[in-house]
Amino acid sequence: MSNNSLIILYETLLDLSQNLFKQYNATLIIQSGNPLEVLPSFIVQYGICRMYTDKPIDPASEAIEKSLKPILTSLGIYSRFAFSNTLYDLDFLLKSMGENLPTSFEGYVQHLRNFIPPASPLSSPESIPHSVSKEDFPFPPIESFGIKDYRTTSNQPPCFGGETKALTQLKSTIGDVDWVKKFEQGDTNPTSITPSTSLLSPYFAFGSLSPKVYFLIFFFFFFFFFFFFFFFLFKKKKKK
Repeated sequence: MSNNSLIILYETLLDLSQNLFKQYNATLIIQSGNPLEVLPSFIVQYGICRMYTDKPIDPASEAIEKSLKPILTSLGIYSRFAFSNTLYDLDFLLKSMGENLPTSFEGYVQHLRNFIPPASPLSSPESIPHSVSKEDFPFPPIESFGIKDYRTTSNQPPCFGGETKALTQLKSTIGDVDWVKKFEQGDTNPTSITPSTSLLSPYFAFGSLSPKVYFLIFFFFFFFFFFFFFFFLFKKKKKK
């Protein structure tokens, strides 16, 4: 993982830790190492009975999931691996396509038109049960992430990690109506000092921004945009 990726990961976890403490007075416990060794030991030590995590979509992570499941079962742990970083369940999508896999993005979108809209994002829980304190598990120092020159040079990530920054960036992007209307992926400039894209990709990649939240916000944005557009257009014609 590059230094820039480590910086965004560090800021993402720090933002999550701060939000958990602010909203629920809870703390984020960070462990590192081989998950096949760290997770079973941690589960036994703290008497954990359920584990929820992302469904992996890359081969390396899928191999870990396949090896981890029987270990969790042997410990009597209920586990659920769910697709939380995509709009739809990818396994279900692949089964629905059968042998007719789309060979273009347009074909993929056409296939999605046969489905109902993706499920709405779940709201935050009112409370989170916890039995550990922030003092027992302080947030790891930045050096433990292997980060060098934290935001001290020009060669740094153009965005700051974390859900707080992700939602701010999303609102900023949507609020710039002219930019949204004129945006074309092929016209972006990769060498520009000021980023010419939405800067949302890192937030999706690190789980700071939910695709379902993104979809829901954009859906309502364009719904109201077109509603008011046709409303004023109709009003203008009526005056004539």
